[in-house]
Amino acid sequence: LDNIKRQKIYLFHGYNDTVVANTVTDAAAEFYRRYLGGTARGNLFYQQTRGAGHSFVVKDRAGRDVNACAANRSPFIDQCGYDQAGIILQHIYGALRPGTLGQLEGTIRSFDQNRYTGRHIADALSMGDEGYVFVPTACEQGAACRVHIALHGCQQDVGSIGRLFIEQTGYNTWADANRIIVLYPQAKVSPFLPFNPKGCWDWWSYIDHDDGYVTKAGLQIAAIKAMLDALTAAGGSPPTPPPEQGGVPAELIVRETTATGDDVKSYKAQHGAD
Repeated sequence: LDNIKRQKIYLFHGYNDTVVANTVTDAAAEFYRRYLGGTARGNLFYQQTRGAGHSFVVKDRAGRDVNACAANRSPFIDQCGYDQAGIILQHIYGALRPGTLGQLEGTIRSFDQNRYTGRHIADALSMGDEGYVFVPTACEQGAACRVHIALHGCQQDVGSIGRLFIEQTGYNTWADANRIIVLYPQAKVSPFLPFNPKGCWDWWSYIDHDDGYVTKAGLQIAAIKAMLDALTAAGGSPPTPPPEQGGVPAELIVRETTATGDDVKSYKAQHGAD
């Protein structure tokens, strides 16, 4: 629990949210306040003054396929004049350069998530075969870059809404201007076993039905950690594999998805500040 005091925590609850009760988010905030203590209280940012529905919130629609602010429906991305991605990133990392306007210089690429799921295939963990990563040009060329992991919400996986969460939530705009690689792992809808009908991440132990899902040994968490290790590997040293995994490639292998080519390329990114 001492680790919590070193974390930057962002909570959001729109007052038009009809999916999750405000008391649930209040309870989460109270949990963090208790363990942050007085000296680290500033590490918690709890935003509850926006009229959003149950959603990730963006500043403007700009002709994009997102909802009005109070909506509680797919794709669960609402326009509320609030740059949530920018607020989250600056709460975590401090002051950043303004996000890129217009065409981004970086690219979105896909990679095979099966390489990072240990002894399991991705499907057995209710994870998609493909994950995605946004790579700024400077990072592609070898600059030291941070890595941010953006987990989509329920019903926001690529199979449910396409690449809207990846492309329209605003993370890439800030990342492009601030040398931040954004990793977008993908859960998926699973109608049988494991039973995950809305494509959520495993926040109620639907894979193993034990308490391990909330720990570093949790199968989805271990897979995402392996992806992160691959992205941040430096000097050719292999990252630490997840439990019971025979080995993990030292580089995250990605395929170009924003251009017409299908060539396979490898990228390494050092983890650190500018």
